[in-house]
Amino acid sequence: MIICSFLGHKDIYDEDIYEKLTEAVFNIAELDDTVEFQFCSTGYFYALCVAAVLEAKQRFPQKNIAIVIVARSESREYLVSNLKQNKIEFPLYIADKVISPPPGVVTESRRDMTLSGRQLERWTIRRSMHIISYVYPVFFDSAHMQHRYAGNRGIAMTDITNPETTEEIRKNIQFLPERQKTVITMQLARQSWKEIAAACGTSIKTAHSDAVHACIRLQRDSILGVLETFRRTPHQPVVCCILAIGEADYNSLCLFEQAILFLFRTYHVARFKILLEYCHSGYMYILEKLAEKFPEIKISLFVDTKIEDSTGYGHHRQAEKINTILRQSDFCIWYPPLKSPAHGIAKQLEDAEQIKVLDMGGNGPLPCPLQNCNCKTAFRYVTIGM
Repeated sequence: MIICSFLGHKDIYDEDIYEKLTEAVFNIAELDDTVEFQFCSTGYFYALCVAAVLEAKQRFPQKNIAIVIVARSESREYLVSNLKQNKIEFPLYIADKVISPPPGVVTESRRDMTLSGRQLERWTIRRSMHIISYVYPVFFDSAHMQHRYAGNRGIAMTDITNPETTEEIRKNIQFLPERQKTVITMQLARQSWKEIAAACGTSIKTAHSDAVHACIRLQRDSILGVLETFRRTPHQPVVCCILAIGEADYNSLCLFEQAILFLFRTYHVARFKILLEYCHSGYMYILEKLAEKFPEIKISLFVDTKIEDSTGYGHHRQAEKINTILRQSDFCIWYPPLKSPAHGIAKQLEDAEQIKVLDMGGNGPLPCPLQNCNCKTAFRYVTIGM
């Protein structure tokens, strides 16, 4: 089994980052039949990581590829509650497993959540065999510190940063205020904080503050939105198709709404294509209500213009219709009936390239870890004893 983690800035700075990230994830997936990808941070970069792992699941259906959430054991019920209410980065059913370190490894302190978060990240790093790294050392942020920690432990890392971006960020240093420029330049030269403070004529605390403000300014000038990384052309929207979602009931409608909001908020998916047979369903009602709330959302029905003859062409027409909508989409939502092959769509999804599937069925029904809750969740919760 391979355990892989991601380490990077919360934001992204390169237009080709998703292609590099996907290639790195695919390379890791090829190493073993069982691969776990761990997540303990949020942000644009980690949202792209989730998308890349979803795409890897499509590329390697024969492999056991899992999305693993790392959480503090003391926050277990809080985490699951937030997952159910869509208050964190991805819906409940995307997670295959939730793991936690044993008690005492991570400090549970409401006064210093930064400390406990850093400890959780380091525990995640320690149990990793490989790390996909998107860290520009010029920024000197928490990702940079964790990157150095992983490097000191000798963990294998795949670097997906861009040397040209590094140079551009370094060039922007000259536009910083003089004292901030001095701090960053001396940091790059690996000089101590005492030396930096002395050169600037300030205290070490002030030098730290200057470094933070300088890094924030450098990052702000370099940030790209996640939307640019998915667009195939400058004016083409990110598209999601909706296939084989079965009969609408309360549970499926809740999952469907959560999926739409996740795609819209996280990946800026604003174009949803739904098969004609669902135009009078509860799913269409959810889409229309969300479109009223968020005018950016556009809905289109996928209408087949071919004429069915009496030679059994209907089956081939349906298959071609599905293939066409898959080729035009970046994401796909589906929720096949448990006792149905979903009209061969599963096989077509396996053959589809560069599409990320949100399976609202998850891994099958499992008991919810929340007390006095009778719902079903799609992941299992494990406390790791190491």
